[in-house]
Amino acid sequence: MPVPPAATALYGLTIPPVGGETLFADQVAAYEQMPEALRAKVDGLTAIHSAALGYAPDGAYGEADQEQGRSMKILPSEKALETQEHPLVRVHHETGKRALYSSAAYIKGFVGLEKDESDSLLLELYAHQSRPEFIYTHRWQVGMLVMWDNRSLLHAATGGYDGHSRLLHRTTISDTRF
Repeated sequence: MPVPPAATALYGLTIPPVGGETLFADQVAAYEQMPEALRAKVDGLTAIHSAALGYAPDGAYGEADQEQGRSMKILPSEKALETQEHPLVRVHHETGKRALYSSAAYIKGFVGLEKDESDSLLLELYAHQSRPEFIYTHRWQVGMLVMWDNRSLLHAATGGYDGHSRLLHRTTISDTRF
């Protein structure tokens, strides 16, 4: 998206007795505690974002995945092939803090870098930004509402609840500018 969402809210309706946690990785702390050598590589880079890896017809959740019995209907689309360029290090327009704006699911490379160099840097970056000291593990309860700032956090569900139901309602909140 030209202007990514500002925030997301999830409301827990059906929570499994095991698994189904959500991990949150603090990307302000990840940037602030980044080794100088890595920071020198990432400051000033522009990332090329795309939803193709997950949501294109041939992506992980594409046409071949449609018969997997997912609880959430995912609609693959050619639109997922579109790209947007965003600074890898963004300044939060409300707090003024710098944060990594990077997700393994969406960055396909960097402007001005060859694919091999981009891929190598992405691996190094992801290893850093997902270190345990940056992560909070949220354990859900029925009726719980969790809201987070997409401009400074990464999030991911853990799974691990096979055979149990998990239902959360999601609301994504737009932003006014990058």
